Amino acid sequence: MNPRVLVIDDDPDQLLMYKVAFSGEGFDVQTTDSGEDGLKLALENKPDAILLDIHMEDKSGLDVLRELKQSDKTKSIPVLIFTNFSKGQFEATAKDLGAEMFIIKTEKLPGEIVKDVENIIGRAPKSIPQPKKRSENVLLVEDNPYHREMYTTKFYLAGFSLITAVNGEKALEQVRKNKIDVILLDLALPGMNGIDVLKALKADDKTKSVPVITFTVTPKEDLPDEAREYIEKNTVEYFEKMTQLPSEAVELVNKVLNKK
Repeated sequence: MNPRVLVIDDDPDQLLMYKVAFSGEGFDVQTTDSGEDGLKLALENKPDAILLDIHMEDKSGLDVLRELKQSDKTKSIPVLIFTNFSKGQFEATAKDLGAEMFIIKTEKLPGEIVKDVENIIGRAPKSIPQPKKRSENVLLVEDNPYHREMYTTKFYLAGFSLITAVNGEKALEQVRKNKIDVILLDLALPGMNGIDVLKALKADDKTKSVPVITFTVTPKEDLPDEAREYIEKNTVEYFEKMTQLPSEAVELVNKVLNKK
């Protein structure tokens, strides 16, 4: 039986990110954006661990923690507080209420938090079935470490070994070093932006034919006219990270590769 983790956070992107991270390591994952619903799920399903944000719309995470630890039915469940608030503000209170750990979200990647949970529940990292290996090389150009981890996990589960680059300059280095079959290119990059990377790719005879998928949080209609027209002419697909799931990115890459 797989270990179970409950993630309580009112940010849908956080819920998705941690669901992918834990599922990729063989956990059964439940998520909710409500403190009240989190209490009900904990009582009904008795998860092996709970990840609990402090700031939520309907009920403070600290109030949820207090109620979990006051109930005989849930008080033994380890609770990891994970938040963007500083430790000085809430850590002592959370520990006094019975939190197992206090984690600042920006200080740890999801994979590291998975390992924290495994250590707390006494579970050795699980050897999950290996997906069938794909031969194609996919390059993800993304400066956000959480998005890199989330999409790396999703593509790994689909059999891809995702190559990543944190900025435009590194992306061009990777394209020169490796045979890249498709590129997921973020537009908002530090230094050299995505449009400049795209122009550099199209100006080089060795890379101009590599299909590029625009990979961004910006809806296409919100782009300046000139940028939108250039992207429509020089990329094969447009992927919006805020409205589409990681699984859809994998499907899009497969669609592009099947056309080659």
